[in-house]
Amino acid sequence: MWESCSVAIAGSLGSPRLLVVCLALVFHHHATAQGTLNALTFSLGLPGPSYAQDGVGWSFVPTSDLLVTGINSSASRVNFWLGTNQVIASYDYAGPPSGLFTGPPTNFQPVASLVLNAGQTYFVSTQFPNFTNVVPLFTYSRNGLGEFPPFATSSYITQFASYLLSSSGEWTSPTTPPDLNTEFLFLGPNFQFQVIPEPTTLVLAALFAVGLTFAKRRMVIMVIFRFPDSETKRHASGFLPGRCAFKDQRNGDTFVRSNLPIRNHIAALP
Repeated sequence: MWESCSVAIAGSLGSPRLLVVCLALVFHHHATAQGTLNALTFSLGLPGPSYAQDGVGWSFVPTSDLLVTGINSSASRVNFWLGTNQVIASYDYAGPPSGLFTGPPTNFQPVASLVLNAGQTYFVSTQFPNFTNVVPLFTYSRNGLGEFPPFATSSYITQFASYLLSSSGEWTSPTTPPDLNTEFLFLGPNFQFQVIPEPTTLVLAALFAVGLTFAKRRMVIMVIFRFPDSETKRHASGFLPGRCAFKDQRNGDTFVRSNLPIRNHIAALP
């Protein structure tokens, strides 16, 4: 019969509450280190202003799990879509509104957090409620192509492409030929995000922090012994210092709990 003995070499690791606090601090430090990023960045040069009849937006694929924290837009409604036909979040943007002479919005409005999963194809669009008005848009291009100011996507955003959105929910490329929509940004919506740390990274960081915190504290080791009978367990003594509790597996009762002297063997082990 296998029995377990928890032997404190020099005491205990500390309270669970302290461990939780440590893990929370690790996550906060990781999120702070990552910071808040813009999905799109662009030059402050004069963009090509125009209007979309119904709505405008763009598609993308995140390379990591992202947490959306803020939006800005040239219209009052911003929608996030999973694929082209499923709205997963809808936000009202308070402005200030954009216009052909005022340029694109620059202030980001905080929103309820939205998680975007790595590898999924998403669309983000802007329009007025019920498509009641035309939407201002501003044209940028990669590397200043066509004399438009340049734009860039975050390194966490891939497979960018611009689209127009009709009131019937149809997405169409605004460029000719259509595949040039990867080279031009018809800016309506934009968003800010934080990168969600991968579980493995977070666990390793947490373990490292816990290790630093308790490097000079005491540790707990689980030692497995085989005892031939309960009578032997009653007289067993440990080869490590500390407190040891033997449990009888037949009824789960703890019947021996004592401070054990340093010994070189366990008495009566087979």
